[in-house]
Amino acid sequence: MHVAFKRIYNRIDYGGLVTSESRGVVAPSPDLLYSGLRYDVSERPLKIDAIIPQDTYWSMSLFNSRTDNYFSLNDVQAKSKKLSIVVVSKNNRNAVSDNKYDKIIEADSDKGIIIFRILIDNLDSKDRVSELQKIQRQTTCSLL
Repeated sequence: MHVAFKRIYNRIDYGGLVTSESRGVVAPSPDLLYSGLRYDVSERPLKIDAIIPQDTYWSMSLFNSRTDNYFSLNDVQAKSKKLSIVVVSKNNRNAVSDNKYDKIIEADSDKGIIIFRILIDNLDSKDRVSELQKIQRQTTCSLL
């Protein structure tokens, strides 16, 4: 998560496995995979394509520039296992068509942070961990 808090915008940092030394996320959980990005939608909307893994917890949380959580979505709430989501500023909301994406989120502030979490439901299975890490890296973002 270290990259998410630097001055790099609109690029996802795929965190590795959490250890006792990890501190990129406050009080990280060893059974979660974290990804995050610092976003800036002041000039253009941000498109996020996400794959939700089968049979385990997944979430996406958006935080404004004051670190207030203003939007969350989890695997139970999601309508499909493959999502196309757009984050827009209040100023460019009309630039995005509602019917083209699964969800359009109006950002609470032009800059903020998005955190993705995936529950590693079997830490003892290297195959399962590897599968979830592969799914984690399939989440992408790009400016429209």
